[in-house]
Amino acid sequence: MDNKFQPIVGVAIIIENKTGKFLLHLRDENAPRMKNQWCLLGGCIESGFAETPEQAAAREIAEETGIVVKPENLRFFKKIILQDGVRQSHIYHIRLDLDDKDIKVGEGKEFRFFPKAGLPAMLGKLGYTNSFLEVLAEFMRNGTRKI
Repeated sequence: MDNKFQPIVGVAIIIENKTGKFLLHLRDENAPRMKNQWCLLGGCIESGFAETPEQAAAREIAEETGIVVKPENLRFFKKIILQDGVRQSHIYHIRLDLDDKDIKVGEGKEFRFFPKAGLPAMLGKLGYTNSFLEVLAEFMRNGTRKI
């Protein structure tokens, strides 16, 4: 079957630290999508390994930041269909006792925690948006919920 008809399933993670700041990932020019954009961290589910979305989210956190979390500590927020109609992403939230200095950049240009109060203004000044920044804005308005 042609891949354009098979959904590509991924994960994205909203990481909040104990002071209520949110972690964003500045992707680099080598990213397959959203080059040089701030985004949530995440990636595709490794289908060849029979990986669950929770396992994929925990793996992505470790690969991209060097932080190890247990899949069962992730809280499901929602599932989104991306604008292309082919890709979908399971969005999770986790609260961790971290700061910028605790993050190792495994992929992309930079990771940085942003305070909730300043994030909407910062996001508005970027000159772009993406599905993941929109989900973060929704999360900040509504908090976690079960769907």
